Amino acid sequence: MQNERAVLPCCPPDVLGDGDLRVRSLTSDDWTLEHQMSQVPDIVEWATLRPDLSVEQAKERVGRAAQWRRDAAGHLRDRARRPPRRDRGADRT
Repeated sequence: MQNERAVLPCCPPDVLGDGDLRVRSLTSDDWTLEHQMSQVPDIVEWATLRPDLSVEQAKERVGRAAQWRRDAAGHLRDRARRPPRRDRGADRT
């Protein structure tokens, strides 16, 4: 049996929100937030964030996250343009 990863058919929107609550994707301008959060022990303990990031490390980390999102969106657009694979419904034993 082949192990397949679930793939979202599209990227979530850049901004999700309703009324006062709003969440948005990281942008390269968010490095200051990343840097400040890395200084807070409670955040570092429960997040995938290294403690005491330097300014350069914070900029690199946020830049990578923004690039991953752009790459994923491009990949999904390309994938949507491809014709469907014929073997998708075949029995797998």
